[in-house]
Amino acid sequence: MIKVRIFIAIDFDKNTKSYFQDIKNKLDNHSIKGRFTHMDNFHLTLQFIGELEQHSIPRLLSTIQGCISKHDALDCLIPSKSLEDISIKS
Repeated sequence: MIKVRIFIAIDFDKNTKSYFQDIKNKLDNHSIKGRFTHMDNFHLTLQFIGELEQHSIPRLLSTIQGCISKHDALDCLIPSKSLEDISIKS
């Protein structure tokens, strides 16, 4: 069976991802080594579930949908701060 890594995450809109990309670029300019993720992969992981067999995913999605349907939507605001205000000490 094929196993898939499953996690629950919040995806960001394009403007927020672009804002994070600007910060990432600033950090990248001061990094000695390492690898930063691509903007399309920016997300906030809430819970890593683990590796599940692919056939288990529909049941998991149904269970999660049942849980979230009982709650209001979540609005998350990220305070805007000028990139110039973010200082990185070398």
